[in-house]
Amino acid sequence: MDVKKAIVISRYPLVSEWLTTLLSGLDWQVSDVESEKDASVVRIVHIADAKDLEQLQRELATGASVVVFSHLAQTQLLSIIFDHEIKGIIHFSVDMNTVRETLDAALRGEEYFDETILTFMLSDKYRDIHLRVSSLSKRELEIIDGILEDLTNDEIAERFDLSVRTVNAHKRNILQKMEERSLVGVVKTILTYSLRFR
Repeated sequence: MDVKKAIVISRYPLVSEWLTTLLSGLDWQVSDVESEKDASVVRIVHIADAKDLEQLQRELATGASVVVFSHLAQTQLLSIIFDHEIKGIIHFSVDMNTVRETLDAALRGEEYFDETILTFMLSDKYRDIHLRVSSLSKRELEIIDGILEDLTNDEIAERFDLSVRTVNAHKRNILQKMEERSLVGVVKTILTYSLRFR
Protein backbone atom coordinates (compact mmCIF):
# COMPACT_ATOMS: atom_id res chain seq x y z
CA MET A 1 0.00 0.00 0.00
CA ASP A 2 1.29 3.46 -0.91
CA VAL A 3 2.34 5.81 1.86
CA LYS A 4 -0.18 8.58 2.51
CA LYS A 5 1.54 11.94 2.60
CA ALA A 6 0.45 15.48 3.38
CA ILE A 7 2.04 18.90 3.48
CA VAL A 8 1.09 21.07 6.46
CA ILE A 9 1.12 24.79 5.70
CA SER A 10 0.75 27.16 8.65
CA ARG A 11 2.28 30.40 9.88
CA TYR A 12 2.20 28.96 13.37
CA PRO A 13 4.81 26.32 14.38
CA LEU A 14 2.62 24.95 17.18
CA VAL A 15 -0.22 24.31 14.73
CA SER A 16 2.16 22.53 12.36
CA GLU A 17 3.47 20.38 15.21
CA TRP A 18 -0.05 19.53 16.39
CA LEU A 19 -1.20 18.56 12.90
CA THR A 20 1.95 16.51 12.32
CA THR A 21 1.28 14.57 15.53
CA LEU A 22 -2.37 14.11 14.54
CA LEU A 23 -1.40 12.79 11.10
CA SER A 24 1.14 10.36 12.50
CA GLY A 25 -1.65 8.86 14.61
CA LEU A 26 -3.62 8.33 11.39
CA ASP A 27 -0.66 6.68 9.58
CA TRP A 28 -0.03 9.70 7.39
CA GLN A 29 3.43 11.17 6.80
CA VAL A 30 4.13 14.90 6.70
CA SER A 31 6.31 15.86 3.73
CA ASP A 32 8.71 18.77 3.44
CA VAL A 33 6.97 21.80 1.90
CA GLU A 34 10.03 22.88 -0.11
CA SER A 35 11.09 19.53 -1.55
CA GLU A 36 7.76 17.76 -2.08
CA LYS A 37 6.42 18.46 -5.58
CA ASP A 38 4.13 15.45 -5.94
CA ALA A 39 0.66 16.73 -6.89
CA SER A 40 -0.91 13.62 -5.33
CA VAL A 41 0.12 14.76 -1.86
CA VAL A 42 -2.71 16.36 0.13
CA ARG A 43 -1.98 19.92 1.21
CA ILE A 44 -3.46 21.00 4.54
CA VAL A 45 -3.65 24.80 4.74
CA HIS A 46 -4.24 26.35 8.16
CA ILE A 47 -6.62 29.31 7.87
CA ALA A 48 -6.55 31.66 10.85
CA ASP A 49 -7.55 34.91 9.13
CA ALA A 50 -7.68 36.72 5.79
CA LYS A 51 -3.87 36.65 5.38
CA ASP A 52 -3.99 32.89 4.92
CA LEU A 53 -6.42 33.05 2.00
CA GLU A 54 -3.58 34.15 -0.32
CA GLN A 55 -1.63 31.04 0.67
CA LEU A 56 -4.73 28.95 0.02
CA GLN A 57 -4.97 30.40 -3.49
CA ARG A 58 -1.30 29.58 -4.17
CA GLU A 59 -1.76 25.98 -3.07
CA LEU A 60 -4.90 25.57 -5.17
CA ALA A 61 -2.97 26.89 -8.18
CA THR A 62 -0.62 23.87 -7.93
CA GLY A 63 -3.51 21.61 -8.90
CA ALA A 64 -3.10 19.58 -5.71
CA SER A 65 -5.88 18.39 -3.42
CA VAL A 66 -6.25 21.02 -0.70
CA VAL A 67 -7.92 20.57 2.69
CA VAL A 68 -8.47 23.49 5.06
CA PHE A 69 -7.71 23.23 8.77
CA SER A 70 -9.32 25.97 10.87
CA HIS A 71 -11.11 26.90 14.07
CA LEU A 72 -13.16 29.61 12.35
CA ALA A 73 -16.92 29.88 12.73
CA GLN A 74 -18.96 27.65 10.43
CA THR A 75 -20.19 30.63 8.45
CA GLN A 76 -16.62 31.69 7.65
CA LEU A 77 -15.70 28.14 6.72
CA LEU A 78 -18.70 27.98 4.40
CA SER A 79 -17.56 31.17 2.70
CA ILE A 80 -14.26 29.42 1.99
CA ILE A 81 -16.09 26.40 0.56
CA PHE A 82 -18.21 28.54 -1.75
CA ASP A 83 -15.34 30.74 -2.89
CA HIS A 84 -12.54 28.16 -3.29
CA GLU A 85 -12.20 24.65 -4.71
CA ILE A 86 -11.08 22.88 -1.56
CA LYS A 87 -11.59 19.16 -0.88
CA GLY A 88 -12.70 19.35 2.74
CA ILE A 89 -12.39 21.00 6.14
CA ILE A 90 -10.78 19.78 9.34
CA HIS A 91 -11.68 21.73 12.48
CA PHE A 92 -11.24 21.27 16.21
CA SER A 93 -14.75 19.94 16.72
CA VAL A 94 -14.41 16.87 14.48
CA ASP A 95 -13.32 13.43 15.60
CA MET A 96 -10.41 11.37 14.29
CA ASN A 97 -12.62 9.29 11.99
CA THR A 98 -13.86 12.44 10.28
CA VAL A 99 -10.28 13.68 9.86
CA ARG A 100 -9.33 10.32 8.31
CA GLU A 101 -12.34 10.33 5.95
CA THR A 102 -11.60 13.91 4.89
CA LEU A 103 -7.94 13.21 4.08
CA ASP A 104 -8.63 9.87 2.38
CA ALA A 105 -11.23 11.50 0.14
CA ALA A 106 -8.84 14.34 -0.73
CA LEU A 107 -6.12 11.82 -1.59
CA ARG A 108 -8.56 10.25 -4.08
CA GLY A 109 -9.33 13.70 -5.51
CA GLU A 110 -12.81 13.71 -3.99
CA GLU A 111 -14.57 16.15 -1.68
CA TYR A 112 -15.69 15.36 1.87
CA PHE A 113 -17.45 17.64 4.33
CA ASP A 114 -18.75 16.44 7.67
CA GLU A 115 -22.45 16.40 8.49
CA THR A 116 -22.34 19.58 10.61
CA ILE A 117 -20.87 21.62 7.76
CA LEU A 118 -23.16 20.06 5.13
CA THR A 119 -26.31 20.71 7.16
CA PHE A 120 -25.39 24.36 7.59
CA MET A 121 -24.28 24.69 3.96
CA LEU A 122 -27.62 23.41 2.70
CA SER A 123 -29.75 25.62 4.92
CA ASP A 124 -31.89 28.05 2.93
CA LYS A 125 -31.13 30.90 5.34
CA TYR A 126 -27.38 30.69 4.85
CA ARG A 127 -27.52 30.26 1.08
CA ASP A 128 -29.87 33.24 0.74
CA ILE A 129 -27.62 35.54 2.76
CA HIS A 130 -24.48 34.26 1.04
CA LEU A 131 -25.99 35.04 -2.37
CA ARG A 132 -26.86 38.57 -1.24
CA VAL A 133 -23.35 39.24 0.06
CA SER A 134 -21.83 37.70 -3.08
CA SER A 135 -23.79 40.14 -5.22
CA LEU A 136 -21.96 43.11 -3.68
CA SER A 137 -19.19 44.69 -5.74
CA LYS A 138 -15.64 45.15 -4.48
CA ARG A 139 -16.32 48.88 -3.99
CA GLU A 140 -19.53 48.18 -2.07
CA LEU A 141 -17.62 45.80 0.23
CA GLU A 142 -15.05 48.57 0.78
CA ILE A 143 -17.87 50.96 1.70
CA ILE A 144 -19.14 48.39 4.23
CA ASP A 145 -15.63 48.17 5.69
CA GLY A 146 -15.73 51.95 6.10
CA ILE A 147 -19.09 51.71 7.85
CA LEU A 148 -17.73 49.00 10.17
CA GLU A 149 -14.85 51.34 11.01
CA ASP A 150 -17.43 54.04 11.88
CA LEU A 151 -16.17 56.41 9.19
CA THR A 152 -18.33 59.33 8.08
CA ASN A 153 -19.43 59.71 4.45
CA ASP A 154 -16.74 62.37 4.02
CA GLU A 155 -14.05 60.06 5.43
CA ILE A 156 -15.16 57.16 3.23
CA ALA A 157 -15.18 59.43 0.20
CA GLU A 158 -11.66 60.66 0.98
CA ARG A 159 -10.30 57.15 1.60
CA PHE A 160 -11.54 55.77 -1.73
CA ASP A 161 -11.20 59.00 -3.75
CA LEU A 162 -14.95 59.29 -4.32
CA SER A 163 -17.51 62.04 -4.02
CA VAL A 164 -19.92 61.96 -1.08
CA ARG A 165 -22.73 61.65 -3.61
CA THR A 166 -21.13 58.48 -5.01
CA VAL A 167 -20.72 57.06 -1.49
CA ASN A 168 -24.43 57.63 -0.86
CA ALA A 169 -25.27 55.93 -4.18
CA HIS A 170 -23.20 52.90 -3.15
CA LYS A 171 -25.00 52.78 0.20
CA ARG A 172 -28.39 52.76 -1.55
CA ASN A 173 -27.20 49.91 -3.78
CA ILE A 174 -25.98 47.98 -0.72
CA LEU A 175 -29.38 48.31 0.96
CA GLN A 176 -31.14 47.12 -2.18
CA LYS A 177 -28.85 44.11 -2.74
CA MET A 178 -28.86 43.08 0.92
CA GLU A 179 -32.65 43.59 1.13
CA GLU A 180 -32.25 45.59 4.34
CA ARG A 181 -34.06 48.77 5.41
CA SER A 182 -31.05 50.29 7.12
CA LEU A 183 -27.27 50.09 7.16
CA VAL A 184 -27.53 48.88 10.75
CA GLY A 185 -29.32 45.82 9.37
CA VAL A 186 -26.55 45.28 6.82
CA VAL A 187 -23.86 45.48 9.49
CA LYS A 188 -25.82 43.14 11.79
CA THR A 189 -26.15 40.55 9.02
CA ILE A 190 -22.46 40.77 8.10
CA LEU A 191 -21.37 40.40 11.72
CA THR A 192 -23.93 37.74 12.70
CA TYR A 193 -23.04 35.46 9.81
CA SER A 194 -19.32 36.30 9.83
CA LEU A 195 -19.41 36.22 6.07
CA ARG A 196 -16.31 38.31 5.54
CA PHE A 197 -12.79 38.33 6.88
CA ARG A 198 -11.74 41.71 8.21
